[in-house]
Amino acid sequence: MERSDGNRPGSGGSRPGSRGALGIAGASISVKESLEILQNASKSSEKALEVQKEARAAVASMKEASAKFEQTVAEAEKTCQKGSSLDEKWEEFKAKFEALNRMAVEKIMGLGGGSSSDLRPADRISVARVAQVLRRSQNLVVLTGAGISAESGIPTFRGADGFWTVGSKHYQPQELATWEKYNEMPAELWRWYQYRWGICRKAKPNPGHTSVVELQRLAEGDFMLVTQNVDGLHLQAGTDRSKLCEIHGRIDEMRCDERIEGSCLYKLDLNNIANLDRARATVMPTPEPAKDEKEECLPLCPKCGVRQRPKILWFDETYNEAFFKWNTVMEKMERCDVLLIVGTQLTTGGPRSMVRAAQKAGAIIIRVDPEVDLKDDSTAGMLHLQGCLGELLGFLLPLHHHSFQFHFASPRQFCSQAHWLNSTCTTWPRWLAG
Repeated sequence: MERSDGNRPGSGGSRPGSRGALGIAGASISVKESLEILQNASKSSEKALEVQKEARAAVASMKEASAKFEQTVAEAEKTCQKGSSLDEKWEEFKAKFEALNRMAVEKIMGLGGGSSSDLRPADRISVARVAQVLRRSQNLVVLTGAGISAESGIPTFRGADGFWTVGSKHYQPQELATWEKYNEMPAELWRWYQYRWGICRKAKPNPGHTSVVELQRLAEGDFMLVTQNVDGLHLQAGTDRSKLCEIHGRIDEMRCDERIEGSCLYKLDLNNIANLDRARATVMPTPEPAKDEKEECLPLCPKCGVRQRPKILWFDETYNEAFFKWNTVMEKMERCDVLLIVGTQLTTGGPRSMVRAAQKAGAIIIRVDPEVDLKDDSTAGMLHLQGCLGELLGFLLPLHHHSFQFHFASPRQFCSQAHWLNSTCTTWPRWLAG
């Protein structure tokens, strides 16, 4: 059998006396070359170790840098959280301060909520002080009631000689002055209103009416007169019609009835601006009262043939813009800085709504009336000037015209003066109530 290692005779294997070479995979190298290879391998190993060491150092450095970065991010987040918390606390502080400031202003101006117990106690005010307040008003609203016309010989509705208390032997005035009752017996109630119209026709404006006209002329800012009276005496006295709102209507005018089927205004929305001209076009002058009450005839609309009605707001009706300019009044109250109330007991809903709106707007409320009861809850939050308007305004207007200037420009700036914010602000400033 043939050997597989190739060391048979004559095969060319190593022999003694050869040149000392090593046989590697069929090749032969010298010892010197082998040493060089070993040296190179050693150097490569050392370089590999150095590179490995450098790589480890780089990794460690990167880990350290990453740790520092994470720490920096954490600190930044913590700082942001602190900043956010500070912003929240600042906003919370501002809100609380604003609420506190608002409460102080509300107390100053006689506000504080719907309960009269929260309002500043009623107090009296001198004519001179009223003149100072009115002179600085930039949005003056004057509200008048039956008391101002009493001096013209028209009985007040709710006084001791009240007109409505003698108007009927069989019905209370509140029963007569409703749409339901007028619809039930229109001819009888038309005669009643014509009787009232006959009394109003004989009346003439008194000094109270003319003084309001003069006050309108002297007003340095916006002026609006709102009256509950239906007698038309303010207009006769010379009040600018564009500055007058007769919120209870006029007894010398009549109109179509939107609640009667077939009328010009049937089911018309009387607060829709688009309908105002159409509604007001139905208003006509009330005919002169007949000499004999029995000869009174219920008038019919010449256009639709439906019975007419007085342009009066009845107890079972609501205010509207078309005939009473009610929306205009309430928009004006939002900007009102002084509300001057003359000759009204504020017993109806509209005037009371005006007072609440004036309180909400931070306005100064001054009430002029011959009868003043400071203990009455309804007088809380108001300053009162007692007397007859004609006489009082006779003194008031010269003072208003010549009143000296304070260091503030308008009534709203009263509340910005530091000396007002004393203690709990439960009393009126001495100069104002003096």
